[in-house]
Amino acid sequence: MAKPGIYAHLIDKLPRLVGEEPSNREQVNAIKDAIRAEHTTNGVSTLKATRLTSLYVAVRAEKEEAESIISEINTRLLAIEELMAKQFEDEGIMTCTPPLGRGASVYLEPYAQVVDRDANRQWCIAQGLERKMFLSWQELNGLTKKLLLDGQPLPDGVAVYAKTKFRLGIDKK
Repeated sequence: MAKPGIYAHLIDKLPRLVGEEPSNREQVNAIKDAIRAEHTTNGVSTLKATRLTSLYVAVRAEKEEAESIISEINTRLLAIEELMAKQFEDEGIMTCTPPLGRGASVYLEPYAQVVDRDANRQWCIAQGLERKMFLSWQELNGLTKKLLLDGQPLPDGVAVYAKTKFRLGIDKK
């Protein structure tokens, strides 16, 4: 693998994470087979880490471009939605269907937001909801990593695995 990271002294002690089987396993395998076939000469694989890294960088760039396009589309949608909300209210309507298209409706609904965590926690306990309370995965994972590095016991009920991660390096151009 690469140079040792901050978890190098811990990783070998952890079981490897066997991820969930993706719902598109057949598609993933077909793509892997196509890549292997493209890089095979006379039955011998010519596929090397440098080529796979180049493919990874290219596909990540493609994904980033698509995400940029989606972000711009979402921004336009938000602008139109804000205009629609105002216009529908001004016209006193909740639904509109253009003559040759799909309709849209605008409505208000309740939206909960915790503003006092301690009060909300006490309310949950009083309602018998303590088993539904949990830390976000990001917070629990960060806390667990810190405990591992500090040599402290893991949180009760938490299992830790070594998971393969990929990070795209900085463009050296």
